[in-house]
Amino acid sequence: MFTPEDLGIGDRVDTRLRRELSRSDVFVVLLSPASISSAWVLHELGAAWALKKPIAAVTTTVNGPKVPVSVNSWISMEEIDDPEAMKRWLLAG
Repeated sequence: MFTPEDLGIGDRVDTRLRRELSRSDVFVVLLSPASISSAWVLHELGAAWALKKPIAAVTTTVNGPKVPVSVNSWISMEEIDDPEAMKRWLLAG
């Protein structure tokens, strides 16, 4: 993706976001109670969904039904250091 430092004067965040999402192979999102209530995160999730990008989620304490779009694969923060769990997550996405 990109950081605020990557934006030039006059660049629109939404235009840049769409361009970067269209170039991506998969959309990876960190879902936490704070991120799931963020308008920007929901905007990005919706954009990835609309572009039919596979969505892979890393979760903290959020469960699937609270996410407004379908997610192709899930892994929890507790599992992220487990090589077998990571392999399953990557292959499912």
